[in-house]
Amino acid sequence: MSEVPVLEKPAKAPPAGRPSSLIDTRIIYCGDCLDQLHKLPDACVDLIYIDPPFNSNRNYEVFWGETKEKRAFEDRHASTQAYIEYMRPRCVELARVLKKTGCLTTAACTTVRGRVDARSEQTRILA
Repeated sequence: MSEVPVLEKPAKAPPAGRPSSLIDTRIIYCGDCLDQLHKLPDACVDLIYIDPPFNSNRNYEVFWGETKEKRAFEDRHASTQAYIEYMRPRCVELARVLKKTGCLTTAACTTVRGRVDARSEQTRILA
């Protein structure tokens, strides 16, 4: 008679969403990014991914979910300077919360009317 192998107990699963020592990473923070960023401590974020408006001068609409709810927004600013003034405080806050070893990445668009230069210590938006 062959020996039946004994199955070992599976290893315990790691705890879901281990909290950071700086912020609670188990929470999804909802709201205007500028309002939420103000609440975060300096240098507490490892990775930032943003998909900002691009000042494409277009209207967008999508039909959302199973109910096909129509959602729309305008990606228009009065001028390139108005767009820069809208984005600048957000970029400054993003740079403030990003760790020195962190990474900021953004969605790309071929119709961007300005560019963000986050390579320097002083975050700048250049038209």
